[in-house]
Amino acid sequence: MPKSIRPTEALPPERWLEHLTRHLPIARDGLDREGVHQVRVAAARLEAYLRLAGRRSLRDDLRWLRERASAVRDLDVLLERELPTALAEWLAGERLVARAGLIEALESPRLRSLLEGWRWVPALSREDAAERRERLAARAERRARRALDPESGADAFHAVRRALRRLRYADEWLGRDVAALKALQDSLGELNDVSVARRFACECPRVSELADFLAAADRELERRVARARLELARHYRRKEKS
Repeated sequence: MPKSIRPTEALPPERWLEHLTRHLPIARDGLDREGVHQVRVAAARLEAYLRLAGRRSLRDDLRWLRERASAVRDLDVLLERELPTALAEWLAGERLVARAGLIEALESPRLRSLLEGWRWVPALSREDAAERRERLAARAERRARRALDPESGADAFHAVRRALRRLRYADEWLGRDVAALKALQDSLGELNDVSVARRFACECPRVSELADFLAAADRELERRVARARLELARHYRRKEKS
């Protein structure tokens, strides 16, 4: 072991690897929808681990798995809402398609190779992780500043949410307090939920029946963007003072 990486300075990935492997069969069975969510969560945290390690190998595979799980999870979240019948019926069919894609992924050689590949990933140096964490923080702040432009829309906040998610997971790996980041991420997640609902409604073959739903979504999206802009500004003002 190199002198620069003593055992006390290493961040092993086993916790979230075990979490992933434990929830894969739950997601496969489909009896508990939380299994799909936890597969997505574990894949995102392991992807953050590789970012902190500066490693590109396996990241594409983790993103592939997360996207398959997200396709199902996004629809699960939407279908828990009170929706117009036309939209709910179409989304239920879309979920069957997304579910089939997830099952194909969970049964694929690519997943087996992904899990096997982690045997060769060394423990992450805390020093390296802390250095790369600062890059993630800088990227998140740049995206937040762009989103604070009055002309920015929901897409800008989606980019911020993704950047803050990576930063939060990086901080979790480093054992830092993530309460403020989690609260901000949750708020941006609510905005994203409205945006996703609107996008699906626009793609629905019966979109002509959804005029009232889309109008309400537009009003809610405008409100959420205004709130997100305010919360982002407050977050970075507090950061400048600390």
